[in-house]
Amino acid sequence: MKSENPKKLYRYRKVGNSLSYTLREIRGSIWCSFAEYLNDPFDGLNYIEKESFKIYNNHFNNNKKPIEVIPTDKLWGVACFSEVWDNPMMWAHYTNQYKGICIEYSFEILEKAINRKLSQNPINKDDSNNLPIDLDYKLLRVDYVNEMPKEFDSIETALKTKYNSWEKEREWRLVAQGLKNEYTTYKNGTEMGTFGAITKILLGPEVDIATIYNISEIANLSGGQITIGHIYFQNGKIIGN
Repeated sequence: MKSENPKKLYRYRKVGNSLSYTLREIRGSIWCSFAEYLNDPFDGLNYIEKESFKIYNNHFNNNKKPIEVIPTDKLWGVACFSEVWDNPMMWAHYTNQYKGICIEYSFEILEKAINRKLSQNPINKDDSNNLPIDLDYKLLRVDYVNEMPKEFDSIETALKTKYNSWEKEREWRLVAQGLKNEYTTYKNGTEMGTFGAITKILLGPEVDIATIYNISEIANLSGGQITIGHIYFQNGKIIGN
């Protein structure tokens, strides 16, 4: 039986040297790192053949010659989310020992943002690009396995498969074919606008005052859409408000 989609998704983020990037995300832009930078060396994507795909410039190259050859793990940007905000291990690992934040997203609005992205940048179904086109932009619930299969039926399946040692993270992944949009693609990944999907910022107990001020400024400009909360410890558990 398929589980229902969660109402909220959460993204644990560092601040400190990463503050400018995190503030950019709070303003409405999700950073999707290329799949080669995923933190699990045994991630499903590492088990597929590293095939390369030819990228064509259909606007400026009438001869249809490839202008670039890209390996599989640089074709898709991936942003990782969780169904939970109160996982101590994730706070310790992904927020630099509780010095960071956890961003809360509305699942429904995030899906609408993806649909809006697709309508603005329709995927070219012309096979002349020699690109697999089954992913486009999608939210994928991660599947956890005891043993990696010897082969996957699609790159989508590989992208959402991890060992069950990561199961407590209850992960979802936003997968974006970033190379389709030259204006939002960078050396290490791509971006996608969230269009109002952020609903709350949870501050770790070790966040510095300057960071709280910067985040509060952005939240205040949201007209009440983004609220600020805090986490603290009580009886060995993480509590939020």
